Amino acid sequence: MVSKKDCRRRNMQNWLTVLKRLLDWLLQNREPEAVFLWLYRDAGAGKPSIIQTFTTQCVQSSERHLLASFFFWRDDPRRSSHVALMATLIHEAVTVVAALRPFVAATMEQDSSILEKHLKHQIMSLLVEPINSLVSDSDFKRSSIPSLILIDGLDECSGTNNQCSILKAFAETLPHCHHTLRILITSRGNRNQGGVQLGPSSPPLCVSCPRHLIQTR
Repeated sequence: MVSKKDCRRRNMQNWLTVLKRLLDWLLQNREPEAVFLWLYRDAGAGKPSIIQTFTTQCVQSSERHLLASFFFWRDDPRRSSHVALMATLIHEAVTVVAALRPFVAATMEQDSSILEKHLKHQIMSLLVEPINSLVSDSDFKRSSIPSLILIDGLDECSGTNNQCSILKAFAETLPHCHHTLRILITSRGNRNQGGVQLGPSSPPLCVSCPRHLIQTR
């Protein structure tokens, strides 16, 4: 019979393994072509603690890896829909990288209804194109743009079609970005992944950190 002490030790080892896996992926030490990483596990498996620790490390790092994040939550009307996704991500992005603000502001001034447009158009106009404009300046330090975008609790977004649309929109737009962005997705289970059909030009969808690495028992 396995003792509680051994269980705790095993859980801690698994927890550290997942954190290292996330960091290696973020820093492109492992699978450099994998733009997406999907962390999935059933409820009660300790995933929130891992994500909180990882994002805290990203924010406190001298390189500040976290560009923006969005947390879906089905009990909150503002967080259960994909409608507010880009507004939140862009607000956080221009807060972290102030140099992006003029480009985003100019786009929104030209098209005041842009946040009502298709998500793919929003990502291109408010994220990809402003970043491309910024990094095209030879005097701008590209490394000052964090690379990580976190989409937490994708399964809490209402409607499987909306969940798939989010993944497809990012998959179809990120290849046009001149700065490497990495998308960390978390969810309970991975049942929605099979419904996402990515085109041949899309970046790899790396479904990682599976169930056996995140155990609580």
